[in-house]
Amino acid sequence: MKLLIDAGNRRLKWATAVGGAGAGGGDALDGRSGAFVLNADIADALTAQWAQLAKPERPASVWASCVARPEIRQAIADYARNAWSLEPVFITSPARQAGIVNGYPEPASLGSDRWAALVAAGNLFARQPVIVVDVGTAVTVDALDSTGLFRGGVIFPGVRGMRAALCEQTEIALSGDEDEDGGGGENENGDPAEALNATATATATTTRSAVAHGALLAVAGGVDLAIARQRNSLQTDHPDCQVLATGGDAAQIAPLLTAEVRIVPDLVLRGLATIAAEAAI
Repeated sequence: MKLLIDAGNRRLKWATAVGGAGAGGGDALDGRSGAFVLNADIADALTAQWAQLAKPERPASVWASCVARPEIRQAIADYARNAWSLEPVFITSPARQAGIVNGYPEPASLGSDRWAALVAAGNLFARQPVIVVDVGTAVTVDALDSTGLFRGGVIFPGVRGMRAALCEQTEIALSGDEDEDGGGGENENGDPAEALNATATATATTTRSAVAHGALLAVAGGVDLAIARQRNSLQTDHPDCQVLATGGDAAQIAPLLTAEVRIVPDLVLRGLATIAAEAAI
């Protein structure tokens, strides 16, 4: 059994994979999974999530994509060493892996989460162009052509980042603004509920709601434009182009898009399963 870990900027997701992962890791993720928000209590969170993993068998290996701060990476490594005497494999982005070619001039500079998602996408839809949209703290829209070449992509701030940047750089203050647009309260991540409401409006009637819905519309518009431009390029050599969406805010953004997307929440973990399986061959 392999333990797969996707440590992002705000959340850590994990799953276990049984041996012999197939292309994209589709059937390799066996349902033992979890997720939690990253905070100062990382050691306690890992213990709470993974204490039962040794029953009936402990992981034989640990594979991780970690773009989180260094202390998160260290906590994962310490837990694997202390609990299972395992040295975790923190993946990096090579020039070529699992049939996917990295188009960056400096391959290792590509984020490991983006690389794992591309590996999963390319193996789920072999010989087809795929656009991979990851909507989280940052938004990435990446283009993979029908030969398995990663052509490049774009990165821009996510919903939370846009709100935070606007408030930092202007006199807009949201804390004292009563919400009159049907949102109110906070979601499980502590964000204003209306900020992750898929029915975004362009006629908000409070400053708080105007910022929240504006950020949603800005992200959706940016994703749509990037998809359209990448699709035009990718379809020159193949008529079909899949669009996959992943990341913590994918489900909220997807209904706002004009492009048709397929949500795959565990895309990075699927890529890790494929990478781990190939390494064992």
